[in-house]
Amino acid sequence: MARVRIPLNRIKAAHMPPVCIVCGQPVDAHVPKTFTWRPSMLSWGFWFCVFFCQPALLLILAVSFMNTRRATVECPMCERHRRYWAWRGFWTVAPLLVITATVLVLGILVLTRRVPDDVVAYMFIGTAVLLLLWAAGAKVVQRSSLRVDEISRDDITLVGAHHAFADHLRTERREQKSAPDYGWEEYDPYPRRPLGKSAK
Repeated sequence: MARVRIPLNRIKAAHMPPVCIVCGQPVDAHVPKTFTWRPSMLSWGFWFCVFFCQPALLLILAVSFMNTRRATVECPMCERHRRYWAWRGFWTVAPLLVITATVLVLGILVLTRRVPDDVVAYMFIGTAVLLLLWAAGAKVVQRSSLRVDEISRDDITLVGAHHAFADHLRTERREQKSAPDYGWEEYDPYPRRPLGKSAK
């Protein structure tokens, strides 16, 4: 997978290469995806405050909100990958919903005394293991997906793009740099008379 940098003035469908950003096949549609990025230091600060300094959590959230940047890229996709983001969202959210529902049901069973006391400890350990497995799976899905690495004022950097997509971007940039400069002057349709000179 390749790392590509796309100027923010070229993230519309008209400026995208005619290959799928995921697999390099011909494009079938352009799927808009809003990428969100914030400095990694803020993410570490958030988790630090969650576990060790809850009073500062509100401040970290405010700073994180002010430093969050978003960019909507109209990603070129083939027929196979048109639902690329939907499937990844499903495999991230659906297992968590199942685990949450299971925990709620088990909690109700424990409160109503329908589960022996010696089984509660095993249930707690099993729930913790399931949450760890979900976190690991979600991380694998996130790391193997097309994701944002940075959003600056001028461009967005994506990680996980197909090499064919990256090659098309490099080719287009080389062609733009090698385009001849005809030295045309800017045309002013409404020229102004210099100050201090009267009309003849």
